[in-house]
Parts: sequence; structure tokens; C-alpha cells
Amino acid sequence: MRSHTQADADGNGKVSDTEFKNALLQSPGLSDDDIGKIYLSSKTTDDSTDEKAQTFNATYGPAGVTDYLYLQYLERAYHTAEANRKIAAGEGGNPDGSFNKSDLVNALNYMDLTNEERRAYFSIVAPTWKNPY
Repeated sequence: MRSHTQADADGNGKVSDTEFKNALLQSPGLSDDDIGKIYLSSKTTDDSTDEKAQTFNATYGPAGVTDYLYLQYLERAYHTAEANRKIAAGEGGNPDGSFNKSDLVNALNYMDLTNEERRAYFSIVAPTWKNPY
């Protein structure tokens, strides 16, 4: 599996759950069963139990857990791309299609970014608005 330094995509010294999942999915030489088993073994405490992963494991085995992780990865990628598209197009959830501060903050919060990256992105997209980051 990739080292801690490589898995720490944002360089903050910590590996988030998302970074851990991405590192597992990108680890060469691991089978789908191995990835599923490693992910499940990382979720051994009550406060970090992933019930959906447990359900996939019970139904499809460890390889099913890997499929679940891939589905999450694709969902995150889709939402990030959609948020970027809306920001670039100036679209928002308002009837007139405008993109307000709330829309921008929600889109940036959904992305796997550090607050420093969100602050920079916000100041580029909306330099006249008060930056919440």
C-alpha cells in the first residue's frame, strides 16, 4: 500500500478517510478482496464503523466492499466536477440561475480541499464577497 506521505494528498500530516480510500484503490498489487479486507479492518471501533461497507461485505464479500469504495470515489468525482462546472458557468440553485455565496460555500465544502485551498478558490471566484474561510 502507498506510504502515509503519499496517501496524505493535501499534505496536512493526516490521512483523511477519503485519502485512505483513494490510496487503497490506487495500490498496485492488491486484489479487490485485499482492498475490502484492509478497509474493513481499519473500521474496527464502534465510532468508525462503516455500516454500508459491512452490508456490502455480508452480501458480496470483501470484493463487494471494494465495489462500494469505487462507487463512492465516482460519486465524489462527479459532484466535484459538477460543482466546478456550476462555479465556472455562474449557475446556482436560484430561480434566475445565479450562483450566490451559499451555493459557492456548499460546493467548496463538498470538495476534498483544505480550508486554505477553499479560501484561495473562493477569493478567485468571488473576490468582492467576504471570504468565510
